[in-house]
Amino acid sequence: MKAVLAREPFDVSVVDVPGPEVRPGWVLLNVRAVGICGTDLYAYRGLHPFLTYPRILGHELAGEIADIDAEDAAKSGLSVGDHVAVEPYLNCGQCHMCRAGRSNACLKLEVLGVHCEGGMCERLVVPVEKAHKPTRPLSDDLLALVEPIGIGAQAVRRARVASGESVAVIGAGPIGVSAMLMARLAGARVAIVDLEATRLARAAEMGAELTIRPQERDVAEALLAFGEGLGPDAIIEAVGMPATICQAIECVRAGGRVAIVGQSNKPLDFSYGPMMKKELDVVASRNSAGLFPGILAAMVEGRLPAEKMITHRVGMAEVPGTLADMDARPSEYCKAVVRI
Repeated sequence: MKAVLAREPFDVSVVDVPGPEVRPGWVLLNVRAVGICGTDLYAYRGLHPFLTYPRILGHELAGEIADIDAEDAAKSGLSVGDHVAVEPYLNCGQCHMCRAGRSNACLKLEVLGVHCEGGMCERLVVPVEKAHKPTRPLSDDLLALVEPIGIGAQAVRRARVASGESVAVIGAGPIGVSAMLMARLAGARVAIVDLEATRLARAAEMGAELTIRPQERDVAEALLAFGEGLGPDAIIEAVGMPATICQAIECVRAGGRVAIVGQSNKPLDFSYGPMMKKELDVVASRNSAGLFPGILAAMVEGRLPAEKMITHRVGMAEVPGTLADMDARPSEYCKAVVRI
């Protein structure tokens, strides 16, 4: 079958590889759509801390069931021809994190396209429980968006966002926009901060009440006013830079919550005085756990305008060039979807 392989940094191409083997407890998919993620871009740049080469990329996946064991089908309600969203986190199910319902941070976690081969290929096998079918059919493009939206949803859950609250999201990339959408779905008022005017305009189209560009407006003052003179109830940091993490801690209101979903390898050197003085809850957020069904339901019910995230649609042969263009012009992209 055809697959998109990263041999090493800046060396990505479409190659022929052996197809997967079907086995009990796993379902065979014809892959239909794959989102290109920041993880894939980090792999292209050689900056991902956990990825080893060569590696088939891709973990934001939609597929059509091509084969499933009869017993597995009876237990899961899945059948050949169903279109599903794939939860790409292979957890052990036995460690204390899995037993606590936090499989997103399993001690032996393997993520498709990072620790093991990904889904940017023609066919793929995944555990049956990782294939999620909507209650009504959705497009493959939307199904491929469930995973990145889940990242934002996990951050919103970790920040304990409630209806009527004020929430700020720092970073208007795909994960920041996903967090914004899910915070709005929870009933919060949302402001979003980014350096790029293009990204802010896109976020405004999807429902951000306030967009803040640091080059044009003081972020701390704007967020103070947005939070009724106190600052936002919660801030979700979706950049992963030391400066923006510190900014979140400084701008959130006293007694507020900060959820850090942005990733970086850079050390964080900061004064924790503001965090102590305001008695903040500062938490990390990783992947998602148990959120796919709720996201699919919101999509089916039309409560989640996720399709507006898609800025580019490409074929498998175009992926190497698209990654190079994303590397050169990242602000022009929100979500690129590969049609398989």
